[in-house]
Amino acid sequence: MNFQNTIEGEYQFGNLLISPPTRGDYRLSGNYVGLLFSASLAKRKSKW
Repeated sequence: MNFQNTIEGEYQFGNLLISPPTRGDYRLSGNYVGLLFSASLAKRKSKW
């Protein structure tokens, strides 16, 4: 059971250098599963 509103719409990508214009429909329910990986570099400590 979905407790969030479903959003429906249309997308269009134009002005692409390599591909022709693309157009389509989408439907977003607000429910998703995601995985995030984050990495950062530490500063090197000075010996002095």
